[in-house]
Amino acid sequence: MNSYYEDLISVIVPVYNAETFLEKCVSSIQAQTYTNLEIILINDGSSDSSGAICDSIAEKDSRVRVKTKKNGGVASARNLGLDEARGEYIAFVDHDDTIDPDMYERMYKRIKETDSDICICGFKMIYSNYERIIRVPHEHKLSPAEYYETMLGSFRKVSLCFQILWNKLIRRDLISHQELNYPPIRLNEETIIADDVWFSADISSVAEKGIVLIDFTPYKFDRTNETLSIHANESYYSEKLRVLEHWKKRALSVLPHRADKIEQVLKCQIGVGMVINIHVSYLGKRKPPIKLTWSVVSIILQHSDSKEEKISALLIYFLPAPIYRVAYKLYCKATTIP
Repeated sequence: MNSYYEDLISVIVPVYNAETFLEKCVSSIQAQTYTNLEIILINDGSSDSSGAICDSIAEKDSRVRVKTKKNGGVASARNLGLDEARGEYIAFVDHDDTIDPDMYERMYKRIKETDSDICICGFKMIYSNYERIIRVPHEHKLSPAEYYETMLGSFRKVSLCFQILWNKLIRRDLISHQELNYPPIRLNEETIIADDVWFSADISSVAEKGIVLIDFTPYKFDRTNETLSIHANESYYSEKLRVLEHWKKRALSVLPHRADKIEQVLKCQIGVGMVINIHVSYLGKRKPPIKLTWSVVSIILQHSDSKEEKISALLIYFLPAPIYRVAYKLYCKATTIP
């Protein structure tokens, strides 16, 4: 291998009851053209054969390490992976997803060429009957201030690729605090949702070397295996609010002069989160856990900068359930970068 690719990349895979898709996931990581990897499989107290599959994979590939822990959730599994990681760069893959062979080679090249802290790519959301492509808005390098300004300018169109975790390559020193003036950055194990949003807000606000974007979609986010139970819990909304408040705190730390706009975006996203929940519930043929009230729609109409987003909220409020699929497709189109 060219000496240019001498840095070790640690790929952290939290594993929980993944026996039906784990091998496919790990195989896609092993097939990377960038071969200087360590693959850390965190068995988070699986009750199926996932642990045995992890051990079998590790026996055949010296790059694979397995750690087993008591079940504590994906955030705690990812944190253990961060504690165990030895690489100069960190990446994450969920146990039911796959990645294209050139993902880390291209992202590593991009992050080194631009001397950045973080590289972000796009991804594909795989549903049972269609595929949604999420792209980055451009290929520029952003300072933390520019990163948050981009989110304020078009939150729904960029938040998907900016706030998730597994489409990023991260310089390890950024989160391990070596020679830096803040404690190690870890995922919040107390939140039941969006731990990656919390973590992404933390790392992006301190990425002084910059955040570089690369316009390709090598990550396949498989949504055919998702359960919808979390959306049926009223605590989902209080948790969503808590995560958004943390995002607001980080945004204000970078852009204190934009407090009014940050507050506007926050209010809008509380309403949008409820709209999305209604979409998900009906698409999954579940009874929605809450009724979309006019007060929620009013928040979106008042604070959203997107005409399509406003139309989507109105459709959700006025149309009968069988037509929700039409509204959801409109919403996806409105919030995707072409």
